[in-house]
Amino acid sequence: MSRKAHVFVSPNRSPAHLALRLAARQAQQDEEALRDLLWLINAPDTLIGLARICENICAITAGLKTQWMPIAPEGLLDTVLRLEAPAQWVASSASELTSLSADLAAIVLTRASGLNPLLTSAASRHPLATALWHIAESPARRQRYRFLQAHLLVACVNETAQKLSSRAIYEEYEGKELLRAMPNSPYPASLAVRDWSRESDFGIWLEQLPVLDLTEEFVKAANLIRIENQDVVKRLRDLTTFLEKTTGQRKWILRKSSSHGGKGGNPLVTGYIEAGPGIFVDTLPLTDPQDTDMLWGDLNQVSDLQQSQQEQNALLDLDLDPEEDQDEDTLFLGSWLDKEDDTANPTVTTGQIRHVRLENQLLPWAYEGLGIEEIGNLLLVLSERGQAIPDGADLTGEQRDALETMALLETMLWTGSDLDRARGLQVITPRSRMADAPLVLEFDPNNAQPPAWIIRARVARRQQRQSHPDDLVRTDFLRLPIRWGSILCIRKWLKTLDWPPANSPEPLRTFTRRPLTYRDLVTDFLRQVVDPSQRVTAHKIGQTLFFALVHRGADIALTNSFLGPDDYRLARVRLFYSAPKVARVIDHYERACDALWAQAKYAMQRPMAPQRAQGSTATDFRHLRGRPMPGFHQVKTAIQTIKKRLRALDLVDQSSVIDYSNLYTLYTVWQFEFATGCRAIRTPYLAPNRVDVITGFASWADKDDGSDHKRRLIWVPPDILAHMHLHRQFWDRMHRSVPTLRGDSAPCRFFADSWQIQEVRPQTLLIHKKPFLDFGANMHRHFMREALLDRGAEQEIVDAFMGHWSFGEEPWHPLSSLSPQDYADAIAPLMTSILNEIGFEPIASRYP
Repeated sequence: MSRKAHVFVSPNRSPAHLALRLAARQAQQDEEALRDLLWLINAPDTLIGLARICENICAITAGLKTQWMPIAPEGLLDTVLRLEAPAQWVASSASELTSLSADLAAIVLTRASGLNPLLTSAASRHPLATALWHIAESPARRQRYRFLQAHLLVACVNETAQKLSSRAIYEEYEGKELLRAMPNSPYPASLAVRDWSRESDFGIWLEQLPVLDLTEEFVKAANLIRIENQDVVKRLRDLTTFLEKTTGQRKWILRKSSSHGGKGGNPLVTGYIEAGPGIFVDTLPLTDPQDTDMLWGDLNQVSDLQQSQQEQNALLDLDLDPEEDQDEDTLFLGSWLDKEDDTANPTVTTGQIRHVRLENQLLPWAYEGLGIEEIGNLLLVLSERGQAIPDGADLTGEQRDALETMALLETMLWTGSDLDRARGLQVITPRSRMADAPLVLEFDPNNAQPPAWIIRARVARRQQRQSHPDDLVRTDFLRLPIRWGSILCIRKWLKTLDWPPANSPEPLRTFTRRPLTYRDLVTDFLRQVVDPSQRVTAHKIGQTLFFALVHRGADIALTNSFLGPDDYRLARVRLFYSAPKVARVIDHYERACDALWAQAKYAMQRPMAPQRAQGSTATDFRHLRGRPMPGFHQVKTAIQTIKKRLRALDLVDQSSVIDYSNLYTLYTVWQFEFATGCRAIRTPYLAPNRVDVITGFASWADKDDGSDHKRRLIWVPPDILAHMHLHRQFWDRMHRSVPTLRGDSAPCRFFADSWQIQEVRPQTLLIHKKPFLDFGANMHRHFMREALLDRGAEQEIVDAFMGHWSFGEEPWHPLSSLSPQDYADAIAPLMTSILNEIGFEPIASRYP
């Protein structure tokens, strides 16, 4: 007789969940905290085995507080440690709970021989909870095993709570499969943690794992351990791979499919494509979760990054981003948030693709952004309600909630922060030690110094791989001036906290309640006070300043260096090439804030308090940290040195002629690279007859495999083209006198001893450049991007020059509004100015 399959019900309809919530209320426990616990561990509908799971969670969090808390980055353990109180209540009250209701009998259930009761259909649907039930078989290894569980618990909880899921979805979910809270299932990692509880095979190796280290260090060290048992190796790799994804060391990748088809182990991208190795998926949410009119589903952007790790490292050594051309070879697959049909829909996907194409253009209007009147109304509410609340600590509970919520909203709006970053705000005085936090407010209670936001800048991934010395002064922090009236509620909130305490150098954590509490406070305030239509949401407020900068001409990489979402897809590659001046960042920030205030005053048609920034630091000429990049002085000195050597070399013998030819070719190729932004590929140079003499345009392919499907237009300045013709004359003479060049069609070559031909390619370029400018072969691209932006070039022009564009941004698309002639007209004066300043000029060869 076959066993009847379990029919899953949602937590909101589960007798066990409802009984446990009722018991919590009757025991005067925090029901919200209990529901968060069940959501974050993805507890099953029957709550089977929950008592032991909670006992283990308490043991895990106790270890975290002693071992990880002193060294963990701020915020890493906040959510996990909040699970301790409800878990402690469940664990300590288990027998009482089972006597209260028959629906709670399963929380203490175990299987015969002490087996995990979740090892049925619940194991794949609830992998984290299943792994948390286990205890190491050897008592001597139990403490170490709890830290192994801790790595999985912290990873899953943080991913679920901060990024990819919501409690409401969990509490309504009734499907048979795992509720996906992240791109890849944690099941393989969960299975690995379960197996490591077994003493046979795994126990001895548990002693070798550095489980006490924080997750990033644990993964790096664990991957270096030599283990002979291949089963143990596989389980360890399953765990470390998952942890690498959750810590950002590895991208989310769909698992390799099995060979037998069907469902078994074959995760599918939503729709109809089965993903294999080397496939990366970016989920583009087209949704504001707090706006019911913006539930437009998700679009998966599927990309194929074919380079091996060795090939990626080689590109990084050349100062190229391995992801640079990834957006041009993509597939889009959509899912539609429809209650009756949660499947892929080709018609919907087509609409979503159009939405993304339009969104990527970053036009200065969009439904998902706030309008001028909405921003003005928000500012007016914050101003009037803030002024109405008296100063001091003697406030009612309702007044304190309102003031704290408005202070949080001010922080989000004027720092471009989401709720998580804003609630992490720390406040210091000019005499305090600097807070180690992404977001800081420096505030002098005596008003002797103007207030300032201090924001830790983001840096591009892989930016630390090289260590070439440059002459740029770098900083990791932006100090942004504050308009006094923009922090009215924050100033009043600080007074309620009795801040600053006398002679205390310690930073103050401004917002200390649970994240979900702040989410509810902000949502209720916006709906009840600011906008009953529910269009004004925390999500939109956090993005307002980001789009204000972009819409007013700020470079997307500059903007994303301190605002907007982490790892923003349109800024990834651009950030790789960026090291913006702090002064330029501050200038764009101040102009965007000025525009928001001006528009708000106009939209509301009523006077508002004047808002003037104090203590502007727009003369700060440091650069934000990025990959090494030469400064103007270094480039100019290198070019002057080459020109001096070209004039000084005596062409008296074969060796001196080879030296002269190599130096003249280097100068020529450098001119072309700086002027066109071409990548250092094999022969990064064109014969002058390939350039149209009337327009200066040429067709160029430096991003593909020779198929030329990624060709782009480049514009060659007249002086550079003039020098190319001079080099052509020199090269014709070399062909007539150098036997090894006969039959060679390349427009330029280097030579070794005895006229042995060397191809002009990245590695040979590095050798010849090193005496003059010891940077990567593509350092000119980093340099020219910043130089053009510093001179006021529009981002569209810079992107066309660099060959950077994503879906919907293509400058040479048939429907693009950018014409080639407009591009040439816009870039010509800037390019001429830069090339003249660093010293490039046409030089005739001295070779007879």
